[in-house]
Amino acid sequence: MNTRQLETFLSASITLNLTETSKRLNFTQSSITAHIKRLEEELGYDLFERLGKRIILTEKGEMFRKKAIELLKLMNESKEIGKAQHLMKIGAQESQCIYRIPSILSRHKNLYPHIKMSFRPAHSNYEVEKKILDSHLDIGFITDFKVDSIKLTCHKLIDEKILLLCSSENALAKHKRIMISDLKHETFLFTEKDCSYRNMFEALLQKEGVYQPNIIEFTSIEAIKQCVKLNIGITVLPELTVTQELKNDELIAISTVKKFPVASTYLVYHKNKQLLEHEKSFVDLAIDYYLNNKSNEL
Repeated sequence: MNTRQLETFLSASITLNLTETSKRLNFTQSSITAHIKRLEEELGYDLFERLGKRIILTEKGEMFRKKAIELLKLMNESKEIGKAQHLMKIGAQESQCIYRIPSILSRHKNLYPHIKMSFRPAHSNYEVEKKILDSHLDIGFITDFKVDSIKLTCHKLIDEKILLLCSSENALAKHKRIMISDLKHETFLFTEKDCSYRNMFEALLQKEGVYQPNIIEFTSIEAIKQCVKLNIGITVLPELTVTQELKNDELIAISTVKKFPVASTYLVYHKNKQLLEHEKSFVDLAIDYYLNNKSNEL
């Protein structure tokens, strides 16, 4: 049973004339007859009585007519679902959204101009993984010192240099290298909790005896940078977010005796996810972009 057979039956139930039905639907009369015959064979009962050139609905045909209207509506609605555009949901931290992903998006948009996409903030790596496992994200970007999840497919993209930063007016800017313990009187400007490099640095502070530091939290890296420039405090950020500020001496990278561990950015998605064509293209474009743009890699 298909929509063409149902449309033929419903039109014939109105005209009660096969010749008129063929004109309405632009089919040959033999095609109209064949559609109705196949439908009757599938149902197992006659829909029409043939009275010479005229046809009339049987009692069962009249009963089926009401169901056919409902069936045709449902079948057409089901087809519309297939035509609906897929929304590709991507989660990433602000640093990736601002400094890297736009180039990938531009290339992908040229290949798939009609695909809808939604970029959603992902302030922590735990948040990215949870949203992927809950189907709230299709693809995620994670910056962390290690990603080891049996539930995710992970592509390592690039190593990220994490820098300790201050204003050129800060006294720390005059030192070639400092101890972590030298920071105990500083104010720290951090992104939200669960950020991988914030967690790393706070653990390092505690290990070096700096407990309960003075912290101001921000939701925006750009806000942090502006406040550091005004010497409100110091921060830790990926190098890719401060390249221009370092070049212009608006921010100064502070060297520490104890080196920071290496963070990496990964592209991840659910291990059991079958990527659609445009999703696979986005993944391939992202991998290609990161592999060929490693100016910020260690």
